[in-house]
Amino acid sequence: MRLGKNKKNNDNIKTFFNGTWKEVKLIGEGSYGKVYKAKKEEFGAVTYSAIKQIEIPNDRAEISTLKKEGMTQKDITTYFEETVSKWVEEINFMSSFKDSENVVSIEDYEVLPNNKEIGWTINIKMELLQNLEDYVYEHNITDKDILKMAIDVTNALEDCEENNVVHRDIKPDNIFVNKKGVYKVGDFGIAKRIETSASNMSRKGTDNYMAPELYKNERGNKTVDIYSLGIMLYRFFNYNRLPFLPDYPDKITPDARENALYMRITGEKMKPPVNAPRDIAEIILKACNYYSKDRYQTASELKTDLERIYQRITKPTVLFNYNEKQMDKLYKENTKSYTHNATVSVLTGTKANNEIQEKSTISVDKEKPAIEISKETKIEKATEVVKTENYKEKNIDTESDKKIKVKKEEKEIKIEQEKAEKPVKVKKEKIKREKVKNKNNKNKIIIAIILLLIIVLILFLILRKPKETYITVPNVIKLESNIGSEMLTKEGLVIEYEYVETDNEAETNHIISQSIDANTKTKKGSLIKLKVAVSKEQVEVINVVGMTKEEASNKLKGLGLNVNIIEQNSDIVGVGKVISQMTDAGTKVNKGTVIELLVSKGKEEKKETNTQTKQKNWSDWVSSLPAGVNASNYNIETKKQYRSSTRTTKTVTEKDYRGDIDTEISDTNTAGWTVYDKKVEKVFGNTIWDQMSESQLNYYSSLDYYKLVSSERTFYAVQGITCWKGGAWKNSSEFTTPIIINSNVTCPAGYSATDVANARYVKVKSDYMPKIGSVVTGNYVVNGLNNFDITLYVTNAENGYTTHEQWLDYTLTTYYYEKWSDFSNWQDNVITTNANTKVEERTIYRYKEK
Repeated sequence: MRLGKNKKNNDNIKTFFNGTWKEVKLIGEGSYGKVYKAKKEEFGAVTYSAIKQIEIPNDRAEISTLKKEGMTQKDITTYFEETVSKWVEEINFMSSFKDSENVVSIEDYEVLPNNKEIGWTINIKMELLQNLEDYVYEHNITDKDILKMAIDVTNALEDCEENNVVHRDIKPDNIFVNKKGVYKVGDFGIAKRIETSASNMSRKGTDNYMAPELYKNERGNKTVDIYSLGIMLYRFFNYNRLPFLPDYPDKITPDARENALYMRITGEKMKPPVNAPRDIAEIILKACNYYSKDRYQTASELKTDLERIYQRITKPTVLFNYNEKQMDKLYKENTKSYTHNATVSVLTGTKANNEIQEKSTISVDKEKPAIEISKETKIEKATEVVKTENYKEKNIDTESDKKIKVKKEEKEIKIEQEKAEKPVKVKKEKIKREKVKNKNNKNKIIIAIILLLIIVLILFLILRKPKETYITVPNVIKLESNIGSEMLTKEGLVIEYEYVETDNEAETNHIISQSIDANTKTKKGSLIKLKVAVSKEQVEVINVVGMTKEEASNKLKGLGLNVNIIEQNSDIVGVGKVISQMTDAGTKVNKGTVIELLVSKGKEEKKETNTQTKQKNWSDWVSSLPAGVNASNYNIETKKQYRSSTRTTKTVTEKDYRGDIDTEISDTNTAGWTVYDKKVEKVFGNTIWDQMSESQLNYYSSLDYYKLVSSERTFYAVQGITCWKGGAWKNSSEFTTPIIINSNVTCPAGYSATDVANARYVKVKSDYMPKIGSVVTGNYVVNGLNNFDITLYVTNAENGYTTHEQWLDYTLTTYYYEKWSDFSNWQDNVITTNANTKVEERTIYRYKEK
């Protein structure tokens, strides 16, 4: 999480996360905020993400309403602070879903206060996906596509069940798909943990997909998400129409939509979706059964049935298309291919096509209360009665009688219609009256709760005056990145890292710079950017979620990575275990990179109010007690504090030769360094060697103890054959190696052979006399002036002359230098020490009057 300021550039383009992400376009908007497509550009590479922006309060009119209820400015601020805290708690809880493939993962978030008025902006960064509704609009959706979507959603619901979470708002708007065709569930804004809310879930979500028990504010459980998914499937297999709406292509009116919702919530029996084969229809109707006990009880049960059918589909069928002409064409084709009456008969148990009645596989709602016969059914029955009477009198009717009977039929039908409509109208009026009554009761309860909250908030503000905390930023430059990160985290600062590759091993894993200068005062929770030197070598990050922090740290450090621990309370993860890691497993990073781990502190312990009051009586910690403060009048507490400095070392060698030769020093950059040790070695040797044996010369030449002034080498005079071309051979600038074929010497094509007989002018550059028949490189001197190299096939070799070597011995002095970084600020915990860390300790005091 980061804290910062809202930013906008000159083009009124929104920016997020301290300007690193920029708005591309608005891609979604709902009751819980707006969603933007955003991009980040780094070193020429562009990355895209989705950023959801939530405004607290959502409507400025909420502030006016609270003022009218008698709340002060401070009361209102505290009121909305609690709302922000709940959002942050929900976001942190959702980090437990980070490894779920079918849940939209939260990558980062920030809370930004409004500087001019009461309010906060919460930005949540998520992976960029396409909404299911938009995806369906752009593609011809098949039955196999919809089943694949449902299977992926059940995977997400399995993860919800493992974490005791009920989503409560499963609908197409909250389903997303990535470029690989993987569907994911998002928007957990109204999700609740089952163990705390199953007894009475508040009515939130979308009416069109909401389970009846949630709609009526009754007891609910995890099957409410299965119900919502079932309604989604019903819609996609029913020409994109929800249950009880008029069949396609009939028009949908507002009254029809209201009536469809009423019939679904009151438990009217659904007919199968028109495009669903029997096996798919059975699954859908079981998933959205009116009674939760008759639905699938777990997401795994539903997934098993979906996967069984999904595997059998070899020729996918297009279900619907948003293009009107294409939709009409699909409707005509599907009407021919699906036998709707037969499907209905199997599911409802009625006879059709003169076949024997089959038993339904759908469970019967035995406990469902009796429902009055629908209006349409009564009208049909009334019509049938009239038709029967008319048939009996057919043979004696005159034309006038027929007219009278037709009028009589119309009158009877009208009476039956009124009778059929009356119970329905009475029932609707009764339900409306009950809703108004319940609403009034709820309003009274809400007002009482608000008044109680106001009283509690006033008492809370009287007892506690919140104040901003400022800290002094420690100096972490040149410290190891894990030590510096730990110091900054303990001070309450939020760290952002930038990595710089280096070849200098001494710099690797160390902090090069910090964005806030040392000894500067800043607010607790401020963002500080660290530049860290890392190795060019890369390693792959492993998954350490669920491990203890010690085990996770050891494994990551074993890979050459550094670790920064951030502790946080958690109700579900055990103390000392890793909740999440900020760098995903499988990511390749440079050695020395800091991997931030979120580690559980366990459940938050609430301190008693009187204990907090006692703490306020203590003075701030001081380094020494003022005069007059002693044990007779004051209670005194002490504690130890520590600070550290990191040492960097270097070695410098100096060679002091005898005679007038200059002194050699291996490193002259010693400004600011101090010598902490010195070692002197005297090296003795011969000054001049004359006519040394070959073995002696080779031995002393291999030692580092002497400085060579002049060298000794024996040259050999050689006679042989050379290959050349272009002009006289002594003036030629092009020679090549002779070729030996069957012990005969020849030259490559285009080259001439010459026998070099003047042996005393050919000096072979070799420490050993060349062998007859070998090929060597020699130096030829013409009249002592013109030197050039030639390649010879040796026919004769003999000693030429010897040069001598002169060496000087020296005194070798080794200096050991050290440089200490500035001491960091005092810490309450002992800083881990090693050979390159110096720790200082002090005692500090606090006191209060007895």
